[in-house]
Amino acid sequence: VKMFSEEAGPSDLPMERSVPDGSTLNESVWQTLKRDLKQIGLNLRLVLVPVSKQETAVKALREWDLWGPMIFSIALALMLSHQSDSPSKAFSIVFVVLTVGAAVLTFNVMLLGGKIVFLQACSLLGYCTFPLLLAAIVVSPIKLKIVRLLG
Repeated sequence: VKMFSEEAGPSDLPMERSVPDGSTLNESVWQTLKRDLKQIGLNLRLVLVPVSKQETAVKALREWDLWGPMIFSIALALMLSHQSDSPSKAFSIVFVVLTVGAAVLTFNVMLLGGKIVFLQACSLLGYCTFPLLLAAIVVSPIKLKIVRLLG
């Protein structure tokens, strides 16, 4: 094998592969983070203010991601487990409810003739937990039990 020997010439080196147009393999980490955060912001806007164009909502549903839902689900689970008597149980319940909800949503859409993937349903439900996360953040400093029950 001439790969590491001194006799290896330029023709013996591996060929450089080209990256197809539109690929994100050559972009920097900062560009990737900015792109993903922008997408999370757009998806959040669609959840919080759903009065946008139909084609925008359909495009967002088709190009789902799991970064935003993961962040919101973990944050919600941490907020609820922080205030619970059994934190590990509360943390687990959040993920079980979201997973079972995504499975039911996927099954329901498939029964109605739609096309959806399980992870797409997880993404949708994950973004829908953002208002719950905001409510948990607002209610968490309140110490009155009656207000907590209402919130």
